[in-house]
This record gives sequence, C-alpha cells and structure tokens, in this order.
Amino acid sequence: MNTTNTINFSDIFKSSFLNKVGSISAVDMIIALGLAFVLGLFIMTVYKKTFKGVMYSPSFGVALCL
Repeated sequence: MNTTNTINFSDIFKSSFLNKVGSISAVDMIIALGLAFVLGLFIMTVYKKTFKGVMYSPSFGVALCL
C-alpha cells in the first residue's frame, strides 16, 4: 500500500499561526506598534535630513512614518 501524507497550505496555516495568535497579549501589540512608530519617525528624520531633491514633500515624510 502506498499512502502518502500530504500537507496543504491550510494545514500549515492552522497549525502554526492560529496556535500562536492566542499567546499574543495586548501589551505585546502596543509595544510592537510603539516600536514601529518610533522606527517610522527615525526613517522620516533621516529622509528629511538627507533629501537632496528639488522640492521636499512633508506629506511623503508623514507617509513614511505611518
């Protein structure tokens, strides 16, 4: 008998992602969002200081931050 165990994408998604979602707390999410915002501010500042073009666009800097 030739039986093969096949794993499809939904099996992988169920086993790894859904098990870990329950272990993420609200504090972890807030910390991650805060760090992402700080990193965005850093990228915006570097863009503002190093821009060498004709017209600096503040709205693009805000978009980078977001």
